Amino acid sequence: MIRPKPLSALALAALIAVFAVACGGSDDSDTGSSGTWRIGLEAPLSGDLAVLGDGMLKGAQQAASEINENEGLLDQEVEIVPIDDAGDPDTGVTAANAAIKAGLDGVVGPYNSGVGIETLPLYIKDGLVPIRLTSDDATNGLGFTLQPMTYQIAPVASEAMTKWLDAKTVAIAYDETEAYTKTEAKSVRSELEKAGVDVVAYDPIKLAPRTTRQRSRNWRRPRPTLFTWSSTSPRAA
Repeated sequence: MIRPKPLSALALAALIAVFAVACGGSDDSDTGSSGTWRIGLEAPLSGDLAVLGDGMLKGAQQAASEINENEGLLDQEVEIVPIDDAGDPDTGVTAANAAIKAGLDGVVGPYNSGVGIETLPLYIKDGLVPIRLTSDDATNGLGFTLQPMTYQIAPVASEAMTKWLDAKTVAIAYDETEAYTKTEAKSVRSELEKAGVDVVAYDPIKLAPRTTRQRSRNWRRPRPTLFTWSSTSPRAA
């Protein structure tokens, strides 16, 4: 059985491809001067999204290990440098600045769009090319991504609801603490309304059990034919 590679491993592979093009045939002693390629992995390694960040880190470390077992990248080993943003923009800025100061040759991440809006420009200012996992349109053009962007997701989601599921009335709820989920919900609502769908509820919520229970009663009252919920947090389940 062939297991799919984690997105962070694929992102690392993409970053290495960039290195190969940029550094191939170069005698520049400044690249990888420490004897290793230091690749930052920015992810929520602590906090509510730590389960996602841990998977990203392990995937990147596994990919680096496989590369190093096969003569490395341009005869130098790849070292993964964990950058814990905790899914929080302020924490991310502090962690990114510390990693940049310590020295990086490349960076994969972040995962959270709200964090990336703040940290991606820092890496770019330092001359790095981020391979990001963000989807919010505000991060478009800030490095390269393996993820679809909101402007690509919303039309497809709307088409699935209207043409596949034949939804006539839709209730939308979204995590108001995440930049991506706010943008995604707004874009989906716009696409649905353009398709003639009646959006009977449009609720920003915080992921607290009592709040969610109270709001869920409101969602049932209009009796929508479809309910959609946008969140990146495991707590949403």
